Amino acid sequence: MPESLSELGADTFTDCVSLERVHISSNVYCIGENAFSGCGAITEFEWDAPVRNIEKNAFKGCSISSFDFSDTDCVPNGAFQNSGITSAKIGENRESFEYKQTVGNYGFFGCESLTKVAVGGNVNEISTKAFANCPNLETVVIADSVEEISPDAFENSGNVTIVCTENSYAQTFAQDNGIRVTTFVIAPIPNQIYTGKQLRPDLEVSVSSEKLKNVIDYSVSYSNNVNVGTAKAVVSGRGDYSMLISKAEFAVVARNIADVSVRHIPTQEYSGTKCCPKLTVVYNGRGLVEDKDYTVTYTNDLSQMKGVARIKGIGNFYGTVEEEFKIKEVEEVPVANRILNAIWNLWKELFQKFINIFR
Repeated sequence: MPESLSELGADTFTDCVSLERVHISSNVYCIGENAFSGCGAITEFEWDAPVRNIEKNAFKGCSISSFDFSDTDCVPNGAFQNSGITSAKIGENRESFEYKQTVGNYGFFGCESLTKVAVGGNVNEISTKAFANCPNLETVVIADSVEEISPDAFENSGNVTIVCTENSYAQTFAQDNGIRVTTFVIAPIPNQIYTGKQLRPDLEVSVSSEKLKNVIDYSVSYSNNVNVGTAKAVVSGRGDYSMLISKAEFAVVARNIADVSVRHIPTQEYSGTKCCPKLTVVYNGRGLVEDKDYTVTYTNDLSQMKGVARIKGIGNFYGTVEEEFKIKEVEEVPVANRILNAIWNLWKELFQKFINIFR
């Protein structure tokens, strides 16, 4: 097809029963109504355009077995009805689009080779008999974006199992219409103890009791996962589950203050007021902050010449720990000695200045 072509009009190749290979220019943005309808010999189909619009019945009765839906705006009425399509992932790259789209009436009706489908992104509706009369359709992944499904959308497709997130519209639809359903489940996440660093616990994610593999079947992002409080984990499906996103929460709980280290407290000199030495408290290589991570109270026992710093955890820490330190009494210097020391220091200062004059 010429590079200058931007659109295939209605009925362009209708009933071209000998057409086997199709290569469409990336400049073509639209395939019109019934454009490939009745083309029962197509074995190869390529269309690498950044924006792809297809109109109703575009591939009705066509033998096309695969189609890249990633940049397709929507699936209109009858678009792939009675075609040879084997799988469909609709709306995958359209999550950020504000407008909503549908899988149209009879969109994949009678597709006997269709075995798995995923619907999500900006698609919010699966219309009348969209996937009806598909006897080999087994797995239908439906994202939370889908908020309306016609009761007959899967009519006479008796092998269907819907895969969705828990408590979603799709789950309710399946249960109300007697369709098998299995959910994308995140097992409860145990409490995580504060470490001062981001907490990324390993998750157990499963579908129909089958444990999925991180990186291969899903990815995880975490937020609010450092300090004490409620952390969040967002699990995004990959591969066959790429339409599914599930969220979970877990608690970040305080660490026992006994796990910190307190730098040695040097002997304190008692001169009539309570000894309250400044502490250096460290956990996991990080210096803690008084009145943010802990509070401290002091007691002095002059009969034993020792003191105690009682450290109480707050914020990300709990519990108390005590650190002892020694106290010694400052010896009072006689008045005469203090006068002599002052005179001696003054003399040394003057003598040094005198020496400097003659250097």
